Amino acid sequence: GPTAEEKRQISEQVWKDLEETIQEERQADGTIRYAVKLPWIPTQERLPTNRAIAKRRLENLYKSSKAIEGRLEQIDNYFKEQLELGILEVVNENEPASGSRVHYLPNMPVLRPENKTHPLRMVMDASAHYTNEPCLNDLLYPGPLLLPNLAGNLLRFRTGKFALIADIEKAFLQVRLQ
Repeated sequence: GPTAEEKRQISEQVWKDLEETIQEERQADGTIRYAVKLPWIPTQERLPTNRAIAKRRLENLYKSSKAIEGRLEQIDNYFKEQLELGILEVVNENEPASGSRVHYLPNMPVLRPENKTHPLRMVMDASAHYTNEPCLNDLLYPGPLLLPNLAGNLLRFRTGKFALIADIEKAFLQVRLQ
């Protein structure tokens, strides 16, 4: 595998490419959103559409959720909210794809009953793949390791007299994929 120095150089190049391809988009309300490209690994491997896997997961989700009172409504509300916020988009199967890669992300629900505002969260599975085919995660740079920074942040959080926390959901909504 690549040496630590090669990994560092690759990571630097990925960050540089990201910074060079960021596009600012001014919204009708005056706010600015940013559009970024996925950090693809240069490869000759093609990414399968994954449509059959995603469809099968959806069918299984429907079957398993039907038996639980209110679950389908929760999932439906979740997806409607994600569509309204512009996080998800509707795919029209009758229109040609707008990019060179078409890939679907299977998902699964994670239940958090202790969270009163968001008791259900859908997790997208970028590791799902067909046998002997790559998954989305295989073709993207993983990015730098952030755990050491996280440990330092937690320690610094405990040493101060005051702490400030924030919900970054709105910040997340300011970034979209090109």
